[in-house]
Amino acid sequence: MLLKPDLIYGEFLSEDDRNSRVVVLGSDTVEELFGEDTNPVGESVKIDDIRFVVVGATKSGGTLFGSFFNTAVNIPIETLQNQITGNDEITEVDISVYNTDLLNETMDEVELVLRDYRKIGDDEDADFTMTSFTAALDTFGTITSLLTVFIAGISAISLLVGGIGVMNIMLVSVTERTKEIGLLKAIGAKRKDILTQFLIESAVMTTIGGIAGILLGVGGTFIVSVIAGIPFIVSVPWILLAVGISTLVGVAFGIYPARKAADLLPIDALRYE
Repeated sequence: MLLKPDLIYGEFLSEDDRNSRVVVLGSDTVEELFGEDTNPVGESVKIDDIRFVVVGATKSGGTLFGSFFNTAVNIPIETLQNQITGNDEITEVDISVYNTDLLNETMDEVELVLRDYRKIGDDEDADFTMTSFTAALDTFGTITSLLTVFIAGISAISLLVGGIGVMNIMLVSVTERTKEIGLLKAIGAKRKDILTQFLIESAVMTTIGGIAGILLGVGGTFIVSVIAGIPFIVSVPWILLAVGISTLVGVAFGIYPARKAADLLPIDALRYE
């Protein structure tokens, strides 16, 4: 069957267009040649100094495999062979299936047809290659999984380093505020009050840091998306999770300094120089 995308304007190539000078343009190509939100049907473009009439424009097919159609320039194969290349060679054939469960079976049948057409025996190496989007997606998934593990490892190390930094800052704070802690205990502050105070300070510090990091990350992602022309998507649940983890890191690494402050004896704290 003919592999064709969804159309936003006009119609796709048909059997009646054999050897005709008509063309169907991808959405990105239409935008580049005629501008945004423009219906190019009926306009003319030149391909290899030959004038073609635009009969259709495709919808955007996304940014991964669908981007093939976004920049595609589709003309009848007979026109390509007879009026542009001057030969009947075909370098690529794209085939789609209605049911992806039949993909492997379809590829086997296509291979048999090509071997028969090219007179290649079963014991001979094929002089052509066959690939499927499924294989490409599997490869892409593997790469994505490896990147996820790698990024998770870097994130864990970053959290550990950041947590140690927070703990050191809080320990310095406890040391510098020893007399303040002694005074608070002298006027009736309980151990849990001091513990809670320093834990809250530690949590607030890391929460503010987490929010600042998210703002920088979102801003950087937006700039990259604009430059690279890829969709800009912000996931609120993941942002909330990141802030929550940042706060938990503050609490976890603030426990030791908070306990150290809470365990100070009032008399020793007031005498501290």
